[in-house]
This record gives sequence, structure tokens and C-alpha cells, in this order.
Amino acid sequence: MIKILENLLLKEYTTLNIGGYARCFVEVHSIEELKDALQYAKDHNLEFYIIAGGSDLLVNDEGFPGLIIKLSLQGLTLEDERIKVAAGTSLQDLVNYTIEHGFAGIEKLNNIPGSVGGAVYGNAGAFGQTISDKLVRIRVLVGDEEKYLNKQNIGFDYRESILKKHKDWVILEIEFKFDIDNPVELKKTAKDVLETRKQKYTPGIKCPGSFFKNLIIDRLPKDLQKDMPKDYYGKVPAWWFLEQVGAKGATRGQIKISDHHANLFINQGEGTAADFFALAKEYKNKIKEKFGVDLEPEVQLLGFKEKL
Repeated sequence: MIKILENLLLKEYTTLNIGGYARCFVEVHSIEELKDALQYAKDHNLEFYIIAGGSDLLVNDEGFPGLIIKLSLQGLTLEDERIKVAAGTSLQDLVNYTIEHGFAGIEKLNNIPGSVGGAVYGNAGAFGQTISDKLVRIRVLVGDEEKYLNKQNIGFDYRESILKKHKDWVILEIEFKFDIDNPVELKKTAKDVLETRKQKYTPGIKCPGSFFKNLIIDRLPKDLQKDMPKDYYGKVPAWWFLEQVGAKGATRGQIKISDHHANLFINQGEGTAADFFALAKEYKNKIKEKFGVDLEPEVQLLGFKEKL
């Protein structure tokens, strides 16, 4: 039996700690509960939106007029050299498990917040690794039907997947096949990554992660490429563009762009989504004017009528 809550404050469910009220909210712990929640949305003519860890998410101050479904499907099993993971499982739990058991391929995703399902949805990655590298297939719920999608049918690209075009599809389970490696070496790599990330994300920081996507250098105009930083796994960091237009340290209300990383937007206390959106749009427009390049948000925007 699911329990539908009304008028729940969504800021409490995001790493950014920003967002208004959801008209309805439910947390589900099984596929049966998920189906019941989706049926509730259908019966009451409500739009639904799936969340899990609440990272990579900016919720409008006006909230969301539909049903928020918090996906808490948990679990991890090893079968025939493949790891099956429920979509709501913490990404960190999966990273820890693979390192301890000598499975290589996602150790550089150490300390990335959120769920495994959310990571697959946005094809999360770091330091040249992505969650899709060792992915075999996923199980999704489409309407009342559960179906499998093999990796080649998920449309993975840099921070993209076909799932972003089918927001009514719900990831249930992800299946991986990893390489075998020395746990000691994997732990060392993960530790090095953690130390690097600590320099960017201090404990307790209220942020959604890097806000804008990096740009793939080969897809940029040739005349721009010669002046851009290299050795970032074939990409130009969004922070570089933001630095060129003076974004570091900029503020609007309680939202600040970090002094040391121009793609890190921080809620300093009681920041609002309106100020966050306006600050991001201001510097996106400056980059468009200076370079003719459109930065795209990596973070999902929920409840906004205007596109960034």
C-alpha cells in the first residue's frame, strides 16, 4: 500500500536544498508500489517525475504541480560475472562494491552523489570514465510493461541517453559486466579521485554538481579550438568558458559561483531557484555573445516554464 503525501517541500530532497512544494509525493520501495504510484498519477491526471538521490536537480520555487515519485528500489547482486543493481541504489554503494571485489571500470566515479539509475539516465562520468562503459543492459518500465534495453539501444552520448527523451520510462535495474583488476590499485585510484573532488566539493556544500555540461572539442568551430585548454578527455571544460566571462565569485541573492571553480553554483543559505536560474542564464548569455557557443545545463530543471 503506497502512502501519497500532499504539499511536501522538495528542497528537503535535493542536494542543492532549493525547491517549492510538490502537489503530491510518494516514496516507493518495490516495483509493485511503483506501478501503484504510476496508476495513481494516471487516475488523477497528474504529471509524474522520478527522483532518487536528489543531485543534479534544480526545482522551481513554485514547486511541481504533479506527483513526485522517490524511487527507493535497493539492492545489488552478482550473477554469472554480472552485477545487477536496483535503480535506486546509491552510486557510491556500487562503486564501493566493485572496488572491494576487484571489478574495474567505475572507480573514478568515486564520491559522485546520487543513484545508479540517475547516473545511467544522464550517463554520468568523471576523469574519462562513464557509467555506461561497462553497462550491458537495463530493465525499464514502459507503461505496464517491463522491457530490456541493450546498451546499443540506449543512445548513450556525453551526458545523454535516450531516457531523457522518454521521461515516462522508469529505470528499474541496471546490469554491468566489469573488468577484473587488483583491488589495491582500484582503491588507490578511487582515493586519488576523492582527494581531487574534495578540493571542489567541500563537506556540506549545497550544490547540484557541475551545472553546465562540458563541450566536446571536435564539435566546436575550428577557429575556437586553438585557444582552448587540452587534455580534458576530448572536452573543453565549461568552467573555462565561464572564467573567460568573469563568472568566478559572481552572486545573485544567496546564490554564488565558486571563487575557485566557475562551473560550481552554490546555495549559500536560503537561495532561491529564481536567483539560481537568473545567474546561470546571465553567464550563459555572456558566453553566447563572446564565443557564439551555447552551454547546456547538465542539471535537470524541474517546474520551469522558461528554458535556460
